[in-house]
Amino acid sequence: MSKVESKYRVSLMECQNENCLHQGIDQTSMAQLERELTEERRIQGIKTARENGVKFGRKVKLTDEQTAYIKQNPHTSIGTWVEKYGVSRSTVHRAKRA
Repeated sequence: MSKVESKYRVSLMECQNENCLHQGIDQTSMAQLERELTEERRIQGIKTARENGVKFGRKVKLTDEQTAYIKQNPHTSIGTWVEKYGVSRSTVHRAKRA
């Protein structure tokens, strides 16, 4: 049982014993419980994925070597790099600034 489940378990049992006189409050509590359980599972899933070597985020378009080569040749036109590496002009500009 997770921390979130144990936190709400007592209040849910009380609700069942008292025949749930306050439906609005109980629905709010249940929604909050479900949200927190979902968040717990999401965080655990991310942690497990990272332990298994999954990388998050967008893949890089240029390697470190390509970026270094672009920086070493600042007078080569942007269009040349775009054609050579098959990337957008924005990517080349970003590589020059990096």
